[in-house]
Amino acid sequence: MERRFLRATYALTPGRDLVVQALTSRVAKQAVLQWFTYPGAGTPQPEKPLKFSYLHHQGRPLWGDGETPVAVRGGEVYHFQVVADVDRLGEDLALRLLQPPREVKIYGAPARLELAEASIEAAAPLHPGRYVTVRFKTPTLLQYPKPPRVKAPTTHTLYPQPRLLILNLIQRARAYGVEAPLSLYVYAPFDLVESTHAVRPAAVYVGPHHAVGFTGVITYRLDAPAKRARWIAQLLGLARYIGVGHSTAMGFGWVEITTQ
Repeated sequence: MERRFLRATYALTPGRDLVVQALTSRVAKQAVLQWFTYPGAGTPQPEKPLKFSYLHHQGRPLWGDGETPVAVRGGEVYHFQVVADVDRLGEDLALRLLQPPREVKIYGAPARLELAEASIEAAAPLHPGRYVTVRFKTPTLLQYPKPPRVKAPTTHTLYPQPRLLILNLIQRARAYGVEAPLSLYVYAPFDLVESTHAVRPAAVYVGPHHAVGFTGVITYRLDAPAKRARWIAQLLGLARYIGVGHSTAMGFGWVEITTQ
């Protein structure tokens, strides 16, 4: 059975000019969690049932690299999305996301919140295609795996290597009932062959540190045998809702995936 997700888009209009956190998904989270609660909120979880996008202004995601403050203008409309795991929350609770209050507080200042659009979708596998294009819309944090008992700083790649992409999705998909074989990771460089790309480094200022990853677009040529191609299609279909990499619940690694 395909996992179901509710994707809700909200319009947020601050009542006055504000300087906000560089990680603007925290603004979206603040705007929602003051009126929506769910069991386990605030506790550490490998995959959280709610994922918050960055704020968007005129179609572009907003984040700060620590050099320039991120400011939102009073009276202007900013959009953000929340993706909810319907099967984990329960449909009745998830549908409460469609009933936001008209007024919320952002850093103590009044703001108007409206539901712009929403849909419940099943995470179907990607349609078959010779090429797969992945657009990394926000900074994506793909980590190199560390051997057991090795103490070393977390390191993120600056390029979406097929093995790291597939390994991340294999590990995280298990929380959604998808038990893809680990062998996909071994064959990934031969099954997903880089064709073209326009990928660049991207950094977000988070507390006293920078989270450094990448954004951009890449096209892979799918050269996998039929069985592995089906698994890859299922993982990439799920990635459209759960994102790619780490910290997707806070807006990192949101992607748009198409085939041709």
